[in-house]
Amino acid sequence: MSWFWSKSKDEAAQPEGWNVLESVAQLDAVFLASNSRPQLLFKHSTRCPVSSHAWAHLKESTSQLKDRFDLHFLDLIQFREVSNQIEQRTGVQHQSPQVICVKGGEAIFNSSHHHIDAGAILVVG
Repeated sequence: MSWFWSKSKDEAAQPEGWNVLESVAQLDAVFLASNSRPQLLFKHSTRCPVSSHAWAHLKESTSQLKDRFDLHFLDLIQFREVSNQIEQRTGVQHQSPQVICVKGGEAIFNSSHHHIDAGAILVVG
């Protein structure tokens, strides 16, 4: 488990306010839910300092983001198959870190690296 979302080695916890994606079945549910509410996916690489910075920035904006989106966190190192499915389903080329907003089963916004900005995401929602 990664240090930023595990309270201790023995107690796994999801990032507060975010759903952790670990399976393609969960991703199916996200795409289905996007028909009634926008879904925000954050693809994170636990090996990348840019990704850690983007994640810290998004976490600060969780309360505003969750008012407009269902929030989903993906550790793409552990769950690469899920990341590959996101790329296949949205047509958005894989980047890390990356945010993708899905509405009606389609990507309506995406951003990566230093361009990830909660303010820009909120405009979309």
